Amino acid sequence: MKAEKPTREQVKHWMGNSVTKWLFDSLAEDRTFIMESWANGVFTGESVEATSQLIAMALGQLDSIDQIIEKIDELLEEDDEREETAYQ
Repeated sequence: MKAEKPTREQVKHWMGNSVTKWLFDSLAEDRTFIMESWANGVFTGESVEATSQLIAMALGQLDSIDQIIEKIDELLEEDDEREETAYQ
């Protein structure tokens, strides 16, 4: 069973929560850490195959973080659209 989308009030409450703020900061820090690690050659293995696997794992982690951020952005955009519609 799919959950209903949250109301504008629920979104605002969630966005103001300290846990939500921590989550956003943590995701941003993790994303930056992975990208900097990649730039610094951390994902280099003992062989081409090992390097390939390490890079694939890093890309998977980045993709997961980006998907979470995109879902949250969609939620916020929908909330903004609801708010604009309410004032028209």
